[in-house]
Amino acid sequence: MASFESPDFDVLIIGSGFSGIGMAIALKQAKFQTFVILEKAQGVGGTWRDNTYPGCACDVPSRLYSYSFAPNPNWSEVFAPQAEIKAYLEDCAERYDILDHVRFGSEVADATYDDELSLWRVRTSDGDEISARIVVSGQGALHIPKLASIDGIEDFEGEHFHSASWPENFDLKGRKVGVVGTGASAIQVVPSIAPEVSELVVFQRNAPWIQPKPNWKIGKFAAWCFANVPFANTISRTLLYWLLESRLPAFLSNKSSTFGERQAKKQLRRQVKDEALRDKLLPREKFGCKRVLLSSDYYPAIVQDHVTLETDSIVHVDATGIRTDQSYHKLDTIVWCTGFEVTDAAANPLRIVGRDGRVLQDEMQETAKAYLGISVEGFPNFFMLMGPHTGLGHNSMIYMIECQIRHVMEVVRAMHKNGSMSVEVTHAAQESFEREIDRKMIGTVWASGCQSWYSDASGRITTIWPDHTFKYRKRTRRLIDGDYEFEQVKTPEPRMKKL
Repeated sequence: MASFESPDFDVLIIGSGFSGIGMAIALKQAKFQTFVILEKAQGVGGTWRDNTYPGCACDVPSRLYSYSFAPNPNWSEVFAPQAEIKAYLEDCAERYDILDHVRFGSEVADATYDDELSLWRVRTSDGDEISARIVVSGQGALHIPKLASIDGIEDFEGEHFHSASWPENFDLKGRKVGVVGTGASAIQVVPSIAPEVSELVVFQRNAPWIQPKPNWKIGKFAAWCFANVPFANTISRTLLYWLLESRLPAFLSNKSSTFGERQAKKQLRRQVKDEALRDKLLPREKFGCKRVLLSSDYYPAIVQDHVTLETDSIVHVDATGIRTDQSYHKLDTIVWCTGFEVTDAAANPLRIVGRDGRVLQDEMQETAKAYLGISVEGFPNFFMLMGPHTGLGHNSMIYMIECQIRHVMEVVRAMHKNGSMSVEVTHAAQESFEREIDRKMIGTVWASGCQSWYSDASGRITTIWPDHTFKYRKRTRRLIDGDYEFEQVKTPEPRMKKL
């Protein structure tokens, strides 16, 4: 049994994006007051605060990409732009009285579990030390930019930056710009900046699958209905959920073409008439193996006279541009749309040290393992939101985040009920879950052999949840006997302050 020491907080949350704010709201609604959010920036919003590049928007319908308990009747478009999503999170933080619990400018450097006292000791980059009974990581997956590893980058004399670090009020008018990458950020950046620049070169390594984006402005009458008609938001959200969920079977099999693939090819044929260019833009990998993108204006941007699609490999960067295998492109601006470090645990500067000195980054480096994507053996009282095996290729991550928050709250309630100061997932539960994930992944399009950020260095798919989201909801709703070990406190001191 552990000794007792009263920590500074019962729960410490890292990050104030959708995960962190949602976790805080759940604690607040449970009358839990002794919690804190440590946020490295000066405002809430997570990835929707940091990514301000031109054209930045969500590729999940707005009514589904929001909390189920906090519908927003005022979305301006079917797919909300970045500024509106950020404003939505700011409004939720204020409306649910979360801001007083946030410490801005507090970047977590490391967190170490004190086995004797069953609590976490958290240190910020400024040297502050805070203790907490429970730590919840709400960092998310898209917060560490993946920087290109190309010879000569340091020699480039023009402006260059990652899409997640877009300079404020940066004027592109008349510039010769290179966009490196053709992922989710690039297909939004390219159409947005093409009208401004004098020349634009898009460096493509692999062509992505791009489906039409059914986006439109929400009219005044529809907005009035969402604001005033009972259940309008709920009905719309439910219909959207099942519409997106119906796409999953296409990803669970890699044997035949799908409606989505045919739809993507039809758009490519319609918008790109030049056969040679169309061939360059036609993906070679199976539909869904990598993230399927949504855009109706990327191909029209690519076919413009002042835009060049470069498919030869980049050899190096020099002071004035980029050289490929076959050509040289003189540029004064380079935008690195190279994504984020999703599966490389070593790239995360936050050091988490659990029981017996076990380091989370080391545990995750070979391959990521976590029970339900939430709990890790050897790391008591520690929970991850948007952890391994919980990403989606077909529906809204906010749905998954709410499932995870509900599960964490169930564990915390069980701790309170049992008078426990420590809880840890069992080895058997974690390994059983990992075997289940690997078994379900067999035969899916994600495991068809392409290299993507869904997989780790060994080729194992560690990012995606390979099943229906409602099944994940069922798995996380209640605790299963034997999946967690609860440790009692040695002395009859007070339990956690309020739950």
